[in-house]
Amino acid sequence: MTAREYAGIAYLEALPLWDGTQFTPLGEVARLLHALGDPQDKIPAVHVAGTNGKGSVCTFVASMLRAAGADIGQFASPHLTHVTERCLLNGSPVSIGEFDAAMCEVVAALKKLDMTTSFFVAGAAAAFLVFAVRKLDAAVIEVGLGGLHDATNLIARPLCTLITGISYDHTHILGATLAEIARSKAGIIKAGVPVFAGRLPAEAREEVCRRADETCSPIELEGEDFSFDAASRSVNWPGGACPITAGNALLQAPYQWRNLALAVRAAVHCQVNGEAINRGIAAARWPGRVEELIVSLDRFPDLGVNGKRQVLLDAAHNPEGVESLLSYLPLLARKSGHRRLSFVISILKRKNWREMLDRFADFRQKAEADGFNVCAFFTASENPHSLRPEALRDYYGQGSVFESPHQAVLEVLRESDEATQVVITGSIYLLGIVRPLLTDQPFCTFAG
Repeated sequence: MTAREYAGIAYLEALPLWDGTQFTPLGEVARLLHALGDPQDKIPAVHVAGTNGKGSVCTFVASMLRAAGADIGQFASPHLTHVTERCLLNGSPVSIGEFDAAMCEVVAALKKLDMTTSFFVAGAAAAFLVFAVRKLDAAVIEVGLGGLHDATNLIARPLCTLITGISYDHTHILGATLAEIARSKAGIIKAGVPVFAGRLPAEAREEVCRRADETCSPIELEGEDFSFDAASRSVNWPGGACPITAGNALLQAPYQWRNLALAVRAAVHCQVNGEAINRGIAAARWPGRVEELIVSLDRFPDLGVNGKRQVLLDAAHNPEGVESLLSYLPLLARKSGHRRLSFVISILKRKNWREMLDRFADFRQKAEADGFNVCAFFTASENPHSLRPEALRDYYGQGSVFESPHQAVLEVLRESDEATQVVITGSIYLLGIVRPLLTDQPFCTFAG
């Protein structure tokens, strides 16, 4: 790809990534979208906010809607390997040419308005434009950060709004308390539009329910109004139930059942029947989230070792995400029989990285007491806000440091054996770099 061939994408990729300090004023975003014909309101949308689980919930909902016969768009952020992954059409990234054409329209509108904007806003506007031009049946839209001030919050009246869960992340901009964070995320709730929310801490629950009450929006909460029942293997709510007969690799991680329950309840609201819901569950994929790979070392002939290695990719990028990942690893160990865990970790500066590393350290102590060998390989992604690996190693207290993710991956594979579970985590940007090294599987969120 050259700048001459794809001028719109070249413009987008020249914009700086968000530095974590401020939102683009919604008034500016509104001006841009209005100049483009307000594409965000051209098709029905499901709008999803939350601290963790947004991507998984969006993918489940989109897959269920697709299984019901709808043409579906999905806006995701951030992307793993290419910007087109932010704009998914029936589970696959939009073509480079189509996304570039939309970006060229965005650039033209910006020039006409004599304004500049951020990478996120420009990319979101282009995705909305693609969905509108395609005249899709519906779109599932993931909030970039927070909710109230997010560029996606200009959707006037979605089909429903979802809040996956609320915990501490981006506290420097969303607020230092769960109530403040919840207030931001609940900002996507629109007057009279149904709200479905995951399990929330008490102070976050209070804020979300207050917003729903202020906007006269009917609200259902997981654990109170709907839930997954393991005994009957069904999602239940007053007056209804949806048996879950389909399997999915994502559901091997117990916390994903909470995401599934939320997605099912939203899909039922969107008039998707149980058969289509289960077909959608079976088809759903979410690359980089509890994604298990069997990697052939033939891909790396210079390593001088043979065989295959078990590699888990998971975008655990805040303390709650790390805790969810670590809670899954003992179950994975029982399934695979490995006795060694080797982590490759990169974390952004703006994250609560000390608490994340504290949780890795606590896990290491318990795992080693149970007879596991736990190793850590620290590196930095290409994101300019990535922490230096030496800082991570020094705080953690042990481990190896590598300047590049490529070097870290080669070394962890060289030192591993068939009893080793390699876990690559801490930053979505890290996963975006290493996933193409490890697999040729394309980025696709629906199977088939």
